[in-house]
Amino acid sequence: MLVGHSYGGSVITDAGADPKVSALVYVAALQPDAGEASAQLLSKFAAPNDAHAGHPGESSSHPGAKFPKTYAADVSPSDAQFMADSQQQLAEKALGAPVSVAAWRTKPSYAILTTQDHVVSPQLQRWMYQRSAPRSPK
Repeated sequence: MLVGHSYGGSVITDAGADPKVSALVYVAALQPDAGEASAQLLSKFAAPNDAHAGHPGESSSHPGAKFPKTYAADVSPSDAQFMADSQQQLAEKALGAPVSVAAWRTKPSYAILTTQDHVVSPQLQRWMYQRSAPRSPK
């Protein structure tokens, strides 16, 4: 079983095609379809704030001033500052790379919708999770 949060949802969507994977769990996670990139999904519905918006250049980071509200609202200010200062930058090309397969189309998939996430909006979560919900055969 693979579990992904945020961008990790894109990772498990592709990696989940491995026959050893029995199910996928998305926790406020991106859930792209085959040929779809994470950035496409993030632009579909606006996030509650713009702290995750792409920045010019080759990588994306999250400005220190916006980091606590976006990623660390429930930790101490000193821990939030440490997290902001020590974050690893995410290459923009990772967000722009389409996944090759959508394992959620063939494997059992579960989702945890969060209403306080400030990166993957609740509206986007609902949209992705509804499109992947199992359908009854006609």
